[in-house]
Amino acid sequence: MNRLGLAIEEAPTFTARVKMPDHGISLVMSHLACADTPNHALNAKQITAFRDLRFMFRGTATSLANSSGIFLGPAAHCDVVRPGAALFGANPTPTTRT
Repeated sequence: MNRLGLAIEEAPTFTARVKMPDHGISLVMSHLACADTPNHALNAKQITAFRDLRFMFRGTATSLANSSGIFLGPAAHCDVVRPGAALFGANPTPTTRT
């Protein structure tokens, strides 16, 4: 997903910047495109890619999990989760029984 952000291929352009003091980047964030389908293959692919991205931006907070992503487990949690619709009572994983 690349609404107004960067493609993952562009991220290395900014890695030198985060090594500078007061670099101005406070959060690196992405979005799980298929988190509402827990077994979707793209989830694991995105989590792995974001893990590599986190390594490039070590020391900067990261966020990947939206409401549905929270239920994918700790690998998707990073530093900050974004519960969004779940805060308003929406069931982010309607196909999952608890």
